[in-house]
Amino acid sequence: MVAATESLATGIVTLIRPSLFCRLILGADPGASGAALGPLAGIAMLGTGLASWSPAARPNPLPRTIGALMAYNVLATIYLAYLGSGDLFAGVLLWPAVVLHAVLSALLGYAWLGQRG
Repeated sequence: MVAATESLATGIVTLIRPSLFCRLILGADPGASGAALGPLAGIAMLGTGLASWSPAARPNPLPRTIGALMAYNVLATIYLAYLGSGDLFAGVLLWPAVVLHAVLSALLGYAWLGQRG
């Protein structure tokens, strides 16, 4: 529970204020690309925290893990698409990454619904 709480707290701070997190941990500003990727790292930390949150309390932790992975992929899809829509950041793999995360979201959603039913 402590590790999951730490992951969730780190994810929230990194998602909302990546430059603050970078200054507190590294003592430096992240720069433009680091500030853009910081929220994605925060989303990943949130997914890790959700996946880790008390899995032993349930007889089958798989639906929670699949749900956390799905949440990460949905949020990553939205955030990466947001970055691409602003024309500020558009590397050659940005839109393939959006598509990949969208497909993974759909597959994990299907698996999550199968585990719940």
